[in-house]
Amino acid sequence: MVPASIQALPDGGCMGHWTISDWDVFLLYPFPDIWFKLDADGQIVWQKIDERKTQNRNFINTFVAQNGDLIGCGYGSDSPYYTIDDPHRNYANIARIKPDGQLRWARRIYETKDGGYYPTLYHGAELENGDLIFTGYVWDTIQTPQNPSWDDLWLLKLDSNGCFSPGCDDYQFVLPAYEPTQAVHLDAFTTFPNPCSEQFTVAAKLGKPLPDGDYHLALFDASGRVILKEVFNPNLLKIAATGNLVPGLYTLVIFRNGMESQTIKVVKR
Repeated sequence: MVPASIQALPDGGCMGHWTISDWDVFLLYPFPDIWFKLDADGQIVWQKIDERKTQNRNFINTFVAQNGDLIGCGYGSDSPYYTIDDPHRNYANIARIKPDGQLRWARRIYETKDGGYYPTLYHGAELENGDLIFTGYVWDTIQTPQNPSWDDLWLLKLDSNGCFSPGCDDYQFVLPAYEPTQAVHLDAFTTFPNPCSEQFTVAAKLGKPLPDGDYHLALFDASGRVILKEVFNPNLLKIAATGNLVPGLYTLVIFRNGMESQTIKVVKR
């Protein structure tokens, strides 16, 4: 059994998606995608078949955009065989199909959290301004008392081109999904200079408590891609080199015991 989705069109027809997975095409695994459009009488207007050979990909849900495009969301893997040993080979999958069946764009969304795998999007919708929102989950490999179900909730908001920031490519990386944990949120660190040029320094603020724990920091670019990731001692100054980075806005995230504790915007001149 595989997910299938169909959406009604204003002219009485419909557009949809399904994945072939019966015995006749079993040897074609990963199973081919079929996107289709029917007229008001149920006759096929077009159907597009993607017979991929090296990737496992599926679309769980589709919806029709204001301009008549069909947008699908689901999951995918760079390998046809699932594995928890290499979690970043799995990704959330989004594609936008034109009314004539041609691909407008496709996006792979990877979650950068260590140990997270099977990122999946189950539902999507278009906002009035054309932005897109999706909901789903990411499955963690480590079960904790705070997260006994292993499932992290995931909410994504993208522009009409499926991008977190303009001009993205087909591969995007995002910060960890929300976890129902007892993470301690800090306002204990600052950076200087900010804006910076060749480097910036991470320092603890005077008078702010620093709970015990293992600390590391990560620097993300505007697309959510990890630029820097290092363990650091919160009681000492930490210098981060930025001379080789392009000018723009970056996000510095401080993690304590593996959980996000503070976020600081850093500007590179």
